[in-house]
Amino acid sequence: MVEAMPKCWVNILEKLTLDHATAVAASPGLRSVGWLVLKYLVKKLNPKLIAKIYSTSFPVLYETLPSYNPHPAASGVGGIFVNLGMMTEPSVEVHLHNNLLLVTGYQANFHGQREVAEETIRLLKNMGIDFLIALAAHAMNEEDFYIAATKSELVEKYCQVFKAKPYQGPILGFTGLILGEAVISGLDGICILSKTTPNPEFPEHPDYEAAKKLAKALLTLLKIELEPTDLKEVTQREYNSRVHLPSIFPVGLT
Repeated sequence: MVEAMPKCWVNILEKLTLDHATAVAASPGLRSVGWLVLKYLVKKLNPKLIAKIYSTSFPVLYETLPSYNPHPAASGVGGIFVNLGMMTEPSVEVHLHNNLLLVTGYQANFHGQREVAEETIRLLKNMGIDFLIALAAHAMNEEDFYIAATKSELVEKYCQVFKAKPYQGPILGFTGLILGEAVISGLDGICILSKTTPNPEFPEHPDYEAAKKLAKALLTLLKIELEPTDLKEVTQREYNSRVHLPSIFPVGLT
């Protein structure tokens, strides 16, 4: 019996073409740092939801810990989310604020994650994005920020901007894969990795201070007048709504 290939599709809620726009993207990851910043921006800027990306490879409950390092033998549990009686399917969400797209990633299982990344970058390029900023975290106990980029000149430029050093190592899951697809497709982009402390028992347990520091640096770069002192209050409920099954495999890379 031939195993069915994962399927991924886009629901465009508003068709548009932007001019030299920027996208900021993050997904659940190490200490949830980048994801918290993205959720904060969506809550505070009140952007318009313009697209969703769905996949048959999006679990509602994960069988592995962390979600960004899925085991090939564990597909997770499919289903829907219900909040106050309203049903939604897991998805990547794309919001628009002025000429800025905010991309809230979702971790697919092992077999569907590449397809989701490809579809995400294809959508962003079709909408007129010419620069991608990905948000993540590092645990190297050195610099506050590290930079990875699609081109060497971007590494040099943004290391100066953030007083950072070039990053060396893996970037896992949705965030890493969209950066890889950006390289393949010729889309310029960077990843800003903010310093955090690992939590081996719960790798995605939120580090609100690291997220606040990353948010402040990003807002300065984007010239958005917003002070993220209330980041924890704004995002705590969002994080608490995320549910995971206990891990049945060894904890993956963090």
